[in-house]
Amino acid sequence: MEVRVSKLTDYISDIFKTDPILRNIRVVGEISNLKYHSSGAIYFTLKDGDASLRCSMWRQYAELLRYELEDGMEVKAFGAVQVYAKGGSYSLIVRDVEVSGEGGLMTAYRALYGRLRDEGLFDPSHKKSLPLFPRKVCVITSGTGAAVQDILKIIKKRNDAVDVIVCPVLVQGENAAGEIAEAIRDVNSRAAGTEMTAGKKSQAGDRSADKEKECGSEETADISGAECFSDTDVIIVGRGGGSTEDLWAFNEEPVVRAVYESRIPIISAVGHETDFVLTDFAADVRAETPTAAAAIAVPDIRDVRLSLDSMSEALTERLAALCRERARSVERFSPEQLMKRLRNRYMFDAGRLALYEPQKLTRMIKSRYGASRAALEHESQRLSAAVRSRIAEKENALEKARIMIDGADPERIVKRGYAIITDKNGAVVSEAAGLASGDMLSIRLRDGTAEVEVKTTEVDDDGR
Repeated sequence: MEVRVSKLTDYISDIFKTDPILRNIRVVGEISNLKYHSSGAIYFTLKDGDASLRCSMWRQYAELLRYELEDGMEVKAFGAVQVYAKGGSYSLIVRDVEVSGEGGLMTAYRALYGRLRDEGLFDPSHKKSLPLFPRKVCVITSGTGAAVQDILKIIKKRNDAVDVIVCPVLVQGENAAGEIAEAIRDVNSRAAGTEMTAGKKSQAGDRSADKEKECGSEETADISGAECFSDTDVIIVGRGGGSTEDLWAFNEEPVVRAVYESRIPIISAVGHETDFVLTDFAADVRAETPTAAAAIAVPDIRDVRLSLDSMSEALTERLAALCRERARSVERFSPEQLMKRLRNRYMFDAGRLALYEPQKLTRMIKSRYGASRAALEHESQRLSAAVRSRIAEKENALEKARIMIDGADPERIVKRGYAIITDKNGAVVSEAAGLASGDMLSIRLRDGTAEVEVKTTEVDDDGR
């Protein structure tokens, strides 16, 4: 059979194109002659001890690589074998590359970690302290995942006076990293009272508008986006658990840099306790789970109240002791005590004067008595004023202490909208774990009490 070269090449090319193995094949080898072309394509040769294979990776696939290739790297190249007619050769058109051994994602993780660490993005001296009593917390996560519900539940349970703003973003997939990084910068910009640049607004598109609609609670539903994010004290960035691929957005460089550059303290809460992503190292605080992040961000109001009650009792005892001490000091300088001393002195002097000339002594006594009486009256008035001033001062201090104690009075707490639940023995009930179906409870409300029966109980996963 006689054919032309081009016909033979076309025939071989058709075989390659129709062969299911050659169309989707994974080739293992060592990279050599690596070249990054200005067009964005990557060219290299795969070789082993016996043969070599030319490879090409076009720009649309090269942009998806999460790490840089290097000569001598042992890889698995996935793609299709094609014939190059003009050169009379074949090559592998690569669609993906996986590093042999620990895997491509881990290689990318280690490489980016080392580079960002050397730049100082994980430096502990850069980390900011969390506010002790935050007024507003912004949560950047999926708007539909379980993580956001866990965070909202824990924060409301610990301190329902804190405003929580949810900024919904994608947390996995190709566009997730860009949305997360943009959201972090957006919250910082709005919290500082500045607007995004026109370029950022254009890039934000519909997602930014949707985020403003999500912004707010029942009390702030009509507030605009900028006002909604103003005075943000803490940002929680994270998501629930998943595979390494699912969590990868939080290992992307734009997200890590946005976390590092945030002026607002950030808590990184990604996955489970054993999951470590690069945002954990750049954030000001790392939480093991989203639930733990909520507990870290907001103090438990019950613990705060117990602490205030203890401080109030100590202050009251200290003020009472101080008043008793001052009262004893005042008694030593009372007008009655001074009069008694002067009277005794007068009796002593009168006895001595009886030994001298009566008329002369009488004049001396009258003169001295008059002066002493005037001095006594002046001193008595001065001391009386000082005593009244000191008593008024202590009464004011006691009144302030009484107001502080009244603020912690359970009856006043009930009047502010809270309730006190007691069991049939009158003991206060604070946990659902100790209840059973059929138990009778009494609820103390602002205007009276209500008797209720427990139907079912449900204890939170964290036992709180």
